[in-house]
Amino acid sequence: MLGNTERIKDSSKAESKTPLKIYQNPFFLICTLIPVIFVLLVIKFTIYLFVLLIPLLFIAVYIKKNQCKKCKRIFHKLYLNKTHLETKLQPHHYVIETKLLYSNGSYMESNYSEQKTIMERVEVHRSFYKCKYCYYEFYEDNEINLDIKNRPETVSYVDTSIKEPRECVICGGRLRSRRKYCSNCRP
Repeated sequence: MLGNTERIKDSSKAESKTPLKIYQNPFFLICTLIPVIFVLLVIKFTIYLFVLLIPLLFIAVYIKKNQCKKCKRIFHKLYLNKTHLETKLQPHHYVIETKLLYSNGSYMESNYSEQKTIMERVEVHRSFYKCKYCYYEFYEDNEINLDIKNRPETVSYVDTSIKEPRECVICGGRLRSRRKYCSNCRP
């Protein structure tokens, strides 16, 4: 009973606090800086693409992951606990491509491919969080694939005793005779 009264007191504290202003929200600030960076890119400042834009995107994702769902304040998300919900089987579709290996070690792509499906184990965890500022409690579900390291190869090599076909020196096209050049590239 005492825990419930503390929650009521905490929620009354949360209502008395002021909400976060729009210009104080770091996520909003980063989203307003992105169009400025795009304008700089148009003016031929391509270095800003790698120097500013990509780190800003990483910062924006990091801030979005670490902010409260209700009051949107960053670094106020407090981890409470984690529970295991279920372990389920999930299908994984993949394509096996066949490559023909020549006797000298090079290979040729073949038109033959095979589609397969395997079942993978996926664990679902629920993490509970609480905001330090507004005391809002929320959760996030996370899926962890247990069989991602055990996925089969997607390329199948078939050994052949066939020699690699001859190619034109200039264009790389196939040759039918012992010449170095094809009929289009012949000098």
